[in-house]
Amino acid sequence: MLCEKLVNMPFTNCLTDGPLQFIPSFRDRKAWESIAPEKKASLLAVAEKLHSEPYAFRSASGMLQMMRFGDRMQDEGPYFQRRRKLCMAVMNVCITGSLDSLDEVIDGFWCILEESTWVLSAHMEEILPDPEHPHIIELFSAQTAMNLTLCCQALEAQIKDAAPGLWERIAREMEERILTPFETRNDFWWMGYVRKNLNNWTPWILSGLMPAICFWIQDKDRIARLLTRACEMLDRYLICVPEDGGCDEGPMYWNMAGGALLDCLETLEKVTGGQLTWWQESKIRNFLQYPALMNLGNGWFANFADGDARPHIDGERLRTAGRKTQNDFLLSAGNALRDDASRFATGMMMMNRLIFWTFEPPVNSNDIPALPENVFLPNVQIRLLRKNNAVLCCKGGHNDESHNHNDVGSFILYLDREPEIIDAGTLTYTGKTFSHERYQLWYTRSAYHNVPRIGEYEQAAGRSFQADAFTRLENGAVIQFASAYPQEAGVQKLQRTFCMEENGSVSLTDEIALHKAQSVAWTFLLRNQPHKTESGFSTEKLKTVLPSNCSLEIEEIPITDARMGRNFPGSIWRVIVSSPCSELQKSVFQFKQIQASGGKSCHSK
Repeated sequence: MLCEKLVNMPFTNCLTDGPLQFIPSFRDRKAWESIAPEKKASLLAVAEKLHSEPYAFRSASGMLQMMRFGDRMQDEGPYFQRRRKLCMAVMNVCITGSLDSLDEVIDGFWCILEESTWVLSAHMEEILPDPEHPHIIELFSAQTAMNLTLCCQALEAQIKDAAPGLWERIAREMEERILTPFETRNDFWWMGYVRKNLNNWTPWILSGLMPAICFWIQDKDRIARLLTRACEMLDRYLICVPEDGGCDEGPMYWNMAGGALLDCLETLEKVTGGQLTWWQESKIRNFLQYPALMNLGNGWFANFADGDARPHIDGERLRTAGRKTQNDFLLSAGNALRDDASRFATGMMMMNRLIFWTFEPPVNSNDIPALPENVFLPNVQIRLLRKNNAVLCCKGGHNDESHNHNDVGSFILYLDREPEIIDAGTLTYTGKTFSHERYQLWYTRSAYHNVPRIGEYEQAAGRSFQADAFTRLENGAVIQFASAYPQEAGVQKLQRTFCMEENGSVSLTDEIALHKAQSVAWTFLLRNQPHKTESGFSTEKLKTVLPSNCSLEIEEIPITDARMGRNFPGSIWRVIVSSPCSELQKSVFQFKQIQASGGKSCHSK
């Protein structure tokens, strides 16, 4: 897709002269003084908070925790703190126009340059890094390259004057760790040469590499060659993106999938003076609007796989995508996600996103955010319906999606913009998360998703365990997913039909045919504490009517993990509905709204 345009308009013919300006330089006082006062205040508050902290010590023992206990955070914590502190120190210098804290910037560069590797322990090829071994490029080494590049571009003259030799050291490390490996190696899986099923790593990494390529390389022919190489990789990635633009990694990962693709496309547009754009490509337009389609309101998004139910979606990236594609729906969705600089005080630092947000044009505060009412994504097999303050979202797909959970045929139900029947999401990542032990984790298993268990058999992991068909209905969907279960389960037919009434009530009908008589156990994962009733169970907002011949168990799941706790603090509840043994079963479940009584939802004992 991208390279098709390069046939008639190669980079050698359309690159602009001079280095691409990703960030205003320190000397451009007009630009820095133009920052909106409220943004300036919040940025300086974050910078001051980080100024009071020393640069964290990145230790060998912290890296070894990954091998010993599967603990990623002991290395991630200091790794990300160093980059946050450096980037915000640069912002502080540039915003205030004072060089008093320039040494804090210099120390930050030195800390990062002295690291044996810019790779996180979770992504290392060795237990401890060996500086003599070839450098690898992964998510955060590429992101580090981008952070250093933008920081250098802002303060080039000041660094060269205050710290002789530092600039040359940065340029040398950038060449050895990033530019040469990118140019000469084809064995990194995210490039698409050795592996075809690519994910967000490809655009995420390339969004970090492109600024480094455009800034540090002086040879125009080499820049053109490496950008062409990057476009070839993006084309391989776009083959993996479905035509409907659905992101099987979920809305949260769109930030670093569709959002990172947007970063790349903007860079290519800038470096060619607007001559190369792809904003009218239907697949790209669909991909850019995906998270807006999954917006449930009140900060909630339809989450499947490892995505959080209440993720940070980059509102600035959505708004920019809306401007580039002239999509008012996307603009309004981005307007609902405005935030301040406090989000840059924690987590990983992306200097490009910080600059995008800082210098974004004023946002129209009068825009009313639009929420999707009728969505069908046939390729990723997602159906969303909104009626009478109720939102139903169901999925088909397969059990080898990116960040996969075994959840073919699952669904979520929100009432009054709050969760009732949920997908729990994920816990804090550990060494087990992406290992052969992944499906020992409770939250990845189908037994903890809103799907049936057949006898003792849960759904299995793998590409062949999938929905056999996913059909749109005017008021719902039909999913056939017998193939999601192993052959030993003996499932001949499993057809699930969702129907949503105008009043927001939902009926779920499962028609199951088995080779031999077995009990079926349905899981329903609830946000609020349920209570047994004569006809089933209920919460304060939801009344559920079960098949008359079923038994019912209720299990509380206390949430002690920090990540899941940010989405669902307290507890969630697992309801297990079991049928008698039978070869043929037709079971109907009804979910009805209860008029709100004004009471508080119960999330804990």
